[in-house]
Amino acid sequence: MKMLFDCLAVMALSLTLAACGGSGGASETTQPKSEYQPSTPKPLSADYVINMAAQLPPEPGEGNDLTLIGIDANNNGVRDDIERWIALEGAPESSKLRAILLQGAQADQRILYGFQSQADVDEIRQDSARAVAAMAKHYSTENWQKVKEIYLKTFNTYERLSMLKEYEKALSARVYSTLGGKPDSELFDIDPASLPD
Repeated sequence: MKMLFDCLAVMALSLTLAACGGSGGASETTQPKSEYQPSTPKPLSADYVINMAAQLPPEPGEGNDLTLIGIDANNNGVRDDIERWIALEGAPESSKLRAILLQGAQADQRILYGFQSQADVDEIRQDSARAVAAMAKHYSTENWQKVKEIYLKTFNTYERLSMLKEYEKALSARVYSTLGGKPDSELFDIDPASLPD
């Protein structure tokens, strides 16, 4: 019953983020909140996801929480502490689950990079919605706890929560459709058929 409650809580949070993130209207010229403008992250590959444990970046240490975006040593768009958690604790047994958790973590991390326009916000929201739809389509409710854990790890400081609030404000007063029923090719960044387990 607790797993069902956690699943419903995460889904409610996702709907809140998607539909009514703040009390003000959305602006077409949302200003960036992060001074850091990252280079384009390397796309995740099936090979990386399959062999992830052997290719992990080092533990980032205490310095990880000293900046808004944290440390992403291998420039794949996922903070190193979260990437390590996914590989070693979140989904060590399943490359398919690792792929979808990494995809969702990339979308969450993009919130911390900041956004310059409403189009940026819509793109982040679309990436997040694809990850949520893929998870809902293929995985049981017990895996939603892993999504929740990543979310809590991503927005674990006051500054990161403040950025999340800015993102929610930018989502407010906008209507978004769900992605239920979409084929896997439109949901997954990495084709699940290319992953063994």
